[in-house]
Amino acid sequence: MNKLASVSLAILMCSLGAPVYAADDSSTAAPVAPHTTVDPADPAQPPTIPPEKVTFLDSRIFDIELFKYLDAGKESVEISIAGHISLSAIPPRLDRWIAKSAEGGGKVEILPMPATRMLIFSLISMAFSSMGIWEKFREESAYEKAKKYDVKIFYKKDSTGDTLVEKVVMNKRKL
Repeated sequence: MNKLASVSLAILMCSLGAPVYAADDSSTAAPVAPHTTVDPADPAQPPTIPPEKVTFLDSRIFDIELFKYLDAGKESVEISIAGHISLSAIPPRLDRWIAKSAEGGGKVEILPMPATRMLIFSLISMAFSSMGIWEKFREESAYEKAKKYDVKIFYKKDSTGDTLVEKVVMNKRKL
């Protein structure tokens, strides 16, 4: 098989969630999980799976999108904040998810944003092609999914001195 065909096949297999092997001989190579990253500074560490990303929108659509990831048991979900949300005035919609995590024994941390970071805007993927998620989402019980996650709220001070929420990261606890 030529190199282009091999790469195309690997991309296809990865997108389907199939194991992709790091060497030409798949019988001796260890599989590499799809969508993982390895820390080049410490290759002995296991690869990490990048978090799912959702942008906060004060709408029930946000609740449904976040519920979808938590219900699927994703290891990490990053909630980007596109507007100005003061650390002392977190909207009730977002606060419900954070409070439910704490209620379930999750650790809630408030941390400054690291000084060096890449600015990445993630847009909410609102492609609800399968309406099944609407039936599965029940507002009262949906927040229960957050009980299995720890929460990190990252903030920064703007030029006026206001403390603004930059992002919220929910990491699945090892129960």
